[in-house]
Amino acid sequence: MSFMQSIPENILKRGPAAALIRHAERFPFIPGIEEEPLLTTKGHRDSYELGGVLKALAPLRVYHSPVTRCRQTAQELCRGLEDEKGHCTMAGEIEMLGPSVFVVDWDRMMSAIEEQGTSFLRLWFDGGIFNDFMVPLETAAKKELDILSGQLSEDGVFSLNVSHDWNIMLILEHYFKLRHEDIGFPDFLSAVVAYKEDGKLHLLFGEHGCTVELT
Repeated sequence: MSFMQSIPENILKRGPAAALIRHAERFPFIPGIEEEPLLTTKGHRDSYELGGVLKALAPLRVYHSPVTRCRQTAQELCRGLEDEKGHCTMAGEIEMLGPSVFVVDWDRMMSAIEEQGTSFLRLWFDGGIFNDFMVPLETAAKKELDILSGQLSEDGVFSLNVSHDWNIMLILEHYFKLRHEDIGFPDFLSAVVAYKEDGKLHLLFGEHGCTVELT
């Protein structure tokens, strides 16, 4: 599911919009290797090409997770957009676009993942377990959504936030009620898009949509 599939026609005519997008293709994690995986050659190319397509949404303001592969994605997006004569601003890191929005103790999380395997996410999302080292789903999802809704007051600029699959899944699970067991993990460069209309916050993810009451 591509980023552009989540963009309704003439979205910017409805007012400011923002998106939470997963980074581009990375190298796989290797057990026992602590170095974070960076973008593959394809990941760099796909980010650059998407940047060119995003000219229709320019000017663009790009934020990213502190993790290197997200910064790489953001840089390539801006480079691709600028090569198409579109304006892009690299706005820097947002800590809550990274893992710190949902994990308190990284080592304990990794131990729990090793013990629980593929059941870990469901046990965490459903609550009542891991709350001493994982942020509860509702709390983490609200913090992520607050980033997007806060950017909707900015001056007509499309805000793009490069993040991770789990960060996107927080919103999909809590607000859309979409389970990863049913729809899979978010693809590279797939995104949740947010905009305001009729006093409500509208969220889109491909063919899926939901509304959130503004408080």
